[in-house]
Amino acid sequence: MYSVVIPVYNSSNSINLVIDKTVEFFNSSKLEYEIILINDGSEDGSWQEIKEISKKNKKIKSINLLKNYGQHIAIKCGFMKSKGDWIITMDDDLQNDPSELSKLIEKTKEGYDLVIGEYKEKKHNFIRRVGSKFINRIVRKIFYNNKKIYLSNFRIIKKDIINRFLNISYSYPYIPGLLLALSRKATNVLVNHDERFFGKSNYNFRKIISLVFNIVFGFSMMPLNVIILLGFLFSALSFLIGVFFLFLKIFSLVSVPGWTSIIVLISIFNGLIFLILGMIGQYLIKFIRPSNINEKFFIIDETNEKI
Repeated sequence: MYSVVIPVYNSSNSINLVIDKTVEFFNSSKLEYEIILINDGSEDGSWQEIKEISKKNKKIKSINLLKNYGQHIAIKCGFMKSKGDWIITMDDDLQNDPSELSKLIEKTKEGYDLVIGEYKEKKHNFIRRVGSKFINRIVRKIFYNNKKIYLSNFRIIKKDIINRFLNISYSYPYIPGLLLALSRKATNVLVNHDERFFGKSNYNFRKIISLVFNIVFGFSMMPLNVIILLGFLFSALSFLIGVFFLFLKIFSLVSVPGWTSIIVLISIFNGLIFLILGMIGQYLIKFIRPSNINEKFFIIDETNEKI
């Protein structure tokens, strides 16, 4: 069975069409499915729309979150509720035609446990395209050693990976990177990317920067390593400054009493402060990274819970 997880945010104009096309695909392909819609604090009538949809089709489950937690938390909620052998994630804006799901499913037959749709031509705006490329590079560095795998939200994941993912506790679950890190064999498959017919993308420059910071500080020790490197450099510089002023003192080139001792002590202690802060950071990250927060969201309403 296939579980389709779709986070919904302010998509009352498009979600009905997305669901109709998705149901049509699975029915025509004669595949068992369930669709899990997670309303992520929408401010329009999205919850009413998906609630009505689930009343008409018992294979569709609608979940209403307390507030807007963000796409990654909403998808995690969908993972926890999914029962399929394979889990599919897709957006709610119809830029991925559900008929393209056949390409993802067909690729899994080659032994891949994670198949990600790679867009032939991306139809996002300029800021979103540039931001996506930048984030892709960061994710390659942190999660999978620069392997050339393209990231998108249009993907199919084997249940084994989802189980591993749900057994890991992170205060901020960056799903694309974690799925890659937990995958045994991942690949891309070329898919079409359509123009956005309704509304505009919720990703802006501020959200992209926020996402970059969450990834870098949540999953990488690079910032701490940079600080430690700076600490060593400043320590070395402080040592050289101290030696320089001692040299001046020995040859009586400093006329102000106490000047040398002050400069030397300041230089030494500044260097030590940088080193100590870096080492403390290294220890702190080991405690902070595996957070005890398993569910960082609250559900206030749910339909077809016992599917």
